[in-house]
Amino acid sequence: MNRLKWREGFRDALGELPEGQEALTWVRASLPKLTRDRANGLVRSMLEAFIEGGFEDATTYEMEGIWDALFEDGYGPRYIVRECETEAAWKRWAWSTRWILFEQDEDIIFLFDAPKRLLALAFGCPKRDYILRCVAHGVRDRALAFVVTGTGPSPFEEAQSLLFDARSAHALELSDYLERLAGYAKTGPVDREGAVQRGHDLHRCDPPRTEDVDVSLQGEVWVVRYTTPGALLHPDLRVHRKTGVMAAP
Repeated sequence: MNRLKWREGFRDALGELPEGQEALTWVRASLPKLTRDRANGLVRSMLEAFIEGGFEDATTYEMEGIWDALFEDGYGPRYIVRECETEAAWKRWAWSTRWILFEQDEDIIFLFDAPKRLLALAFGCPKRDYILRCVAHGVRDRALAFVVTGTGPSPFEEAQSLLFDARSAHALELSDYLERLAGYAKTGPVDREGAVQRGHDLHRCDPPRTEDVDVSLQGEVWVVRYTTPGALLHPDLRVHRKTGVMAAP
């Protein structure tokens, strides 16, 4: 349903909808005049029209508050499940915390999605922290998989390619992580502190707790062991002391 058809539905039910900032106040005051089912149906139609791109672009930045208000009044759904089909839809998704792609494990899709696109959405949007966590999670998992299997594109080169995007999004913590990861493409000696840092940076999903990383030197190899159950696909990470080359047994 596009924006025009939604407005027609409201006009038929309650009269002409005002423009601008007065619209939400009018809607909230008018909905109790309808039956609950009719009111809920109109609100859902409005929200679906927004998701489908039936509103002006400026509404993207306002819909978060509108949806919250209508939900608090008992007329708007807690969330709507809908996949993004266009690039413009991704922006609306980023600005609408009640729009989700999947009811369960939504973040899994972002392990394989283009992180540059996600970072381009992140600056200032309500889903910023969630997006940055998903980007970091995906990079971490790809880095670990690369070290474990020794195949696939280099995650260290990927990290370098994402640095500009992360900095543009003012994602300082993520930028620092990507910069460290990019540095692992260079060979050189690694001390104990460096081995501990690699143990944190190559940990799957999220950084481990400090107490869950144990480092010991065995010959020319730093052995980084994770004490958290299920933390790694393999029980430890090996870092060559002289070259910094990493592998998992």
